[in-house]
Amino acid sequence: MMKSMNRFAPALLASLLLLPAAFAQDLPEGKGKKIVDDVCSACHSTDLIMQFRDDKTDKAAWQGEVDRMVQRGADLKGDDVQTVINYLAKYLGPAVNVNQAMAQDLQTEFDLSDQEAQAIVQYRKDKGNFKEWADLAKVSGVDGKKLEPFKIRITF
Repeated sequence: MMKSMNRFAPALLASLLLLPAAFAQDLPEGKGKKIVDDVCSACHSTDLIMQFRDDKTDKAAWQGEVDRMVQRGADLKGDDVQTVINYLAKYLGPAVNVNQAMAQDLQTEFDLSDQEAQAIVQYRKDKGNFKEWADLAKVSGVDGKKLEPFKIRITF
């Protein structure tokens, strides 16, 4: 019995080590994602990044966290440091309530054109508050795929 358990122990250990990766969250697509993936995943999974992030995590918070990681040995130099901070602040930044945000805020936070941001505001004035992600897909003139990378930041 003990011999057969010893044969399976390496496979079990490998499975347990790979389990967190199977459930790891993918980071949103955007400029800087590759650097974040490459540098941050050298030490930990993206789940740790997501655990740090909450609906109030702004650029200053990400700056502090990236600075701590560089001090601990993260292989980031020069412009890559700012690229990582900008990526994290943009795609994992503070929550934006689409039922309360002004058109200018939607435009700035989600890289929307003025027309797209105005369409969201007008839709909610005409039809009422958004209740879920699918409601945003109903807004004429707004490409839902353009909002997809910001999904984690959008609240209702």
